[in-house]
Amino acid sequence: MLLVEVGRRIGTLPVIFIVIITAALGAALARTQGFIVLRRVQYDLAEGRVPGDGLLEGFLILVGSLLLLTPGLLSDFVGFILLIPWSRRRLLTWLVAKLRHWINTGSINIFIR
Repeated sequence: MLLVEVGRRIGTLPVIFIVIITAALGAALARTQGFIVLRRVQYDLAEGRVPGDGLLEGFLILVGSLLLLTPGLLSDFVGFILLIPWSRRRLLTWLVAKLRHWINTGSINIFIR
């Protein structure tokens, strides 16, 4: 709906151009960030550490990439937020704290076999 309203105000061709440009920029950013996180995961594995943060960052990059491929201004905004390293790390810190809280309070249970 936001995309349609912006299209009414600035025109259809500029909106189509914006969607294509954000998808191209997002794909390049996702690729770069994905390779950086992949290298970090490989390094952690080589050092014998569990790459928990790297895997969660990789998941957020995947979600951000998918949102950027979805036409829409709001999805593009959220997708870019997930692909920018400092905002992604802040979100990751918040998510980990929230998950720990849920586990500690018994709101969520994790069963490992």
